[in-house]
Amino acid sequence: MSFKPEMKNLLNTIETLVGGISLLESEKNYPIQDEDQNEVPKLSWSKLNSFMSCPLKYHWAHELKLKGPPSKPLKVGILVHEVIENLTRHPSKSLNNESLRKEFEQVLLSNVNQLPILANEDIEAMLIWLSNWIKREIELQQSTEITHIEEKIDFEFGEVFFTGKIDRVERDSTGSVTLVDFKTSKKASKPGSSPSNAQLILYDHAWSQIHGTLPDYVAYDFVRINERVTIEINPTIVQRELSNLLGPLSNLISGDTDSNPGFHCSWCDFKSICPDKK
Repeated sequence: MSFKPEMKNLLNTIETLVGGISLLESEKNYPIQDEDQNEVPKLSWSKLNSFMSCPLKYHWAHELKLKGPPSKPLKVGILVHEVIENLTRHPSKSLNNESLRKEFEQVLLSNVNQLPILANEDIEAMLIWLSNWIKREIELQQSTEITHIEEKIDFEFGEVFFTGKIDRVERDSTGSVTLVDFKTSKKASKPGSSPSNAQLILYDHAWSQIHGTLPDYVAYDFVRINERVTIEINPTIVQRELSNLLGPLSNLISGDTDSNPGFHCSWCDFKSICPDKK
């Protein structure tokens, strides 16, 4: 099996830091394949956001396909999203702490052998978050229709093809449409308050491309802290925030792989091998 020069250079760098590396097992389970030259590559918000955080991290994770260590925050986020998605498909009259525990146990069982292993206090904390969310959800569903769950979207931005999923789309009694993204962050933030918070603004653009009109609102629902942050959408906001993404997108396309050391290095998957980490 042959490797591209950039892969060889990276492996040499890693071996100087951690010693010799055997790729036999990874070759067997994760064979490196040449990309289909006829396939149109697609970006996602998570990839673009990873690049904006650090081009080198993006290069290692999404171009060289390196895997970082298991992440507890990532696993918690995946579990909470899955429970909410499943519960949302239930009629509101069946939403209660009993149905929550049953659904939560089923989701845990389906992920039981996946690292990292969660402690009992992690599990109990998630149950508390979700119990508070259910109380809000029951009240919300009295006046709001959930029209889409995990809605897949394919769209174009900056002459690049993107793909993604909208966690949920809601329509209230007045007909107003809200795109919702569930978060398990410790702190609340406003959609569009910075380029790293522009996910739902980008999805506004996608919704308009697909449906011919912008949604009325976007909302981050912070399950951990039991708070929802909603902003009203108009074309000026969308154009202003999307313009902030064009520079990073252009740099990504041009192949920028420079590191971007900063506070985010502390939770980077590749901090153990990065020569520029802070």
